[in-house]
Amino acid sequence: MAVLFFATLLLRLPSRLNIDNVNTAFNKIASAVMTEYTGTVHFFVLKRGSKEPKGPFSDEDLVIMMNNGELSITDFVFYEGLGEWKPIGEVFELHEQISHFVDDGQDTENVALAFREVSNVVEDTESVYYIAVQARVGLLSKTKQCVIITEKHVFIMHERRVGFELEAYLWKDVTNTLMRDDGKGLGSYSILLGAEKRLDVINLPLKQVQRLFQLSQEMKMDNLG
Repeated sequence: MAVLFFATLLLRLPSRLNIDNVNTAFNKIASAVMTEYTGTVHFFVLKRGSKEPKGPFSDEDLVIMMNNGELSITDFVFYEGLGEWKPIGEVFELHEQISHFVDDGQDTENVALAFREVSNVVEDTESVYYIAVQARVGLLSKTKQCVIITEKHVFIMHERRVGFELEAYLWKDVTNTLMRDDGKGLGSYSILLGAEKRLDVINLPLKQVQRLFQLSQEMKMDNLG
């Protein structure tokens, strides 16, 4: 039904291509179609000069189509969470950068947001090592927290109703980090700052908590002195 709905709405597009109109019209359409799919990211493509997007495709599909000359890096791509249609070359640069941060089941949209936010505030020489994404627990859970580890900082990103809030702590100021298995595949990660302050991020997938804790110990050792 979703695919039929998608095809029907295509007929209502303006006859003259305007990328702003395309962004507005297709964001809702593509999101509706993508609710039929789970697991990996599903991409929709729009060739430059065309009014008819195609998809959904996997990232492997897009690579094959680009290698075959069916797509150009100047054609447009969209996936849920991207916000607007963007050139394939621009999107795949980010997609390539974050691809290894979703090995433990992280939500791609939140990883991309966290990566962008942190990349905007750290120096060019500082690299992101890991991103953990809080699981949504319960029907009333509408926001997420992310924990981002670099070689110099540990960041906690809070999703707000409007935008995001990013907390940054130097590893040299972190007294200790803790992990806890809370059952049902979830755990908690804690950052201790001196004797007075403790920051807890709960409802993280346990595999991500374990990886956070392991990397935290390594980063603390590397930043001693």
